Amino acid sequence: RAKSFLLLLKPFLEKFDADNLFKQVVSHKWTFKNTHLPECPVNYWVVSAGSVASSKIYPIAKLTRVIELLLKGDSSLNIVLLGSANESVYSDEIFSLIPEWAKNRLINLVGKTDLAEALQVLKDARGVLANDSGVAHLSYLANTALVSTIGMADYQETVMLTEKKKILYLGLPCSGCKKQVCPRKDYPKECLDKIEPEELFRAACELDPLRKSQ
Repeated sequence: RAKSFLLLLKPFLEKFDADNLFKQVVSHKWTFKNTHLPECPVNYWVVSAGSVASSKIYPIAKLTRVIELLLKGDSSLNIVLLGSANESVYSDEIFSLIPEWAKNRLINLVGKTDLAEALQVLKDARGVLANDSGVAHLSYLANTALVSTIGMADYQETVMLTEKKKILYLGLPCSGCKKQVCPRKDYPKECLDKIEPEELFRAACELDPLRKSQ
C-alpha cells in the first residue's frame, strides 16, 4: 500500500525512476517541486482521525482523550490534524469535544494539503497517530514513528511497513472481517472500542524519544 501511494507522487517529484523510486523514497532522499507547505508548528504530532471505511475509525471521543493526554504531558507540543477533505467531519468533532485550553494547540490541515504536502508534514512530525489509513501507510515513506490500530483488516496483509511503530490489535474472534461497516449488532466495533485512550498514549510515549521518561 505504501508503494501504491508512492506512485501517486509522480507529478510532484523532480525525477521519477520507476525501478529505483521506492528504494530512494524510503531512504528519504526525495524532494518535491512546486510544494508550498501549509504553516506548521515546529514541535508536533500528527493525528489522522479518518479512514475510507467506518469500521476502521477509532471512536472520536476516545481519540480526543488521547490528544488531551498528549498535550497535558508536554506543554511545548502541538497537534496537527491531517486528512482528506471528506474527513473534516471528524476534525470538526474533535474541536467540539476538546477542552478550550487545548484548542489553540490544534492545527487543522484536514483537506488543506495535497499528497506531497501531507508527506512533508508527516516527515517533520515527532510522531503520527492514525487509523488504518493512507496516512498510516505514508508514515513509512516519511520515516516517522507511528501509533495505529487494526481491527477489521487482515493484520498480516495490512500492517504498516515502518519499523518504528506500535500497532494495537486485539485479535478478537471477529477481527479481520474485512467489512467496510462493522456487521456486529451486539457490540459494534468492539475491536477498536476496547482499546483505551491510555493505551494509545503509552504507545506514543514509548515511541517518542522526547517523552519516554514520562
